[in-house]
Amino acid sequence: MVWLSRKDKEPPTQFFAEAAVYIAEVFPDVIAHRALMEKLQIFLVQEWRNGQTARGAAKSLCACMTGKTVQPSPALQIIIPKRAVRAPKGEVRGQVLGEEERREPGRVAMLRAGIALAQRRAEHEEGKVARTEAKLNKARAEATQQRIRAKLTRDLAEARKYRAEESQLQAELGKEQARPRP
Repeated sequence: MVWLSRKDKEPPTQFFAEAAVYIAEVFPDVIAHRALMEKLQIFLVQEWRNGQTARGAAKSLCACMTGKTVQPSPALQIIIPKRAVRAPKGEVRGQVLGEEERREPGRVAMLRAGIALAQRRAEHEEGKVARTEAKLNKARAEATQQRIRAKLTRDLAEARKYRAEESQLQAELGKEQARPRP
C-alpha cells in the first residue's frame, strides 16, 4: 500500500546506494552495477513507496538458479487487497491453514445475504398481492374496490422493487465471482 507521503515521489539517491550495497552483500555472485539497478528501478521505487527500506527491498529480491542474476520475487507482483481473504470461523489463533480452507470474501457474503433478504421481502409482498387480489374479487362496493386496487398497486410496486433489487444484487454477485480470487 502506497504511503501518501511518498506517492508520486522518487526515492532519494541514498536509497539506491544502500540497495546496491545490500544486493551485492546478499547475492555475492551478482555485480550491482548501474545497468542492473536501472533494470530493478521500477521495483525498487515501488517498494520504497510502499514504505520499505533499502534492506527490505533487497530482501524482496531472489536470484535465479545460477545465482548470477537478480529479479523481484514473483510474490511481490501479486497484490491482495485487505480483507479479500478470510480465515475460517472458529479457528484458534496461531493455527496454520491451507489455501482451500479460506472463507469467501466478505463482499460476496454480504451480496448473498442481500439477495436472500430481497427474495424474502419480494415473497412477502407477493403474498400480500395475492391476498389483496382475493379481497378485490370478493368486494362488491365500488369505493371498496377502488381502495383495494390502490393497495394492490402499492403492493405490486413494492414486490417489483424487491425483485429488481434482487436482480441487481445477483448481477453484482456474478461480477464479483467472475473476478479471480487471490
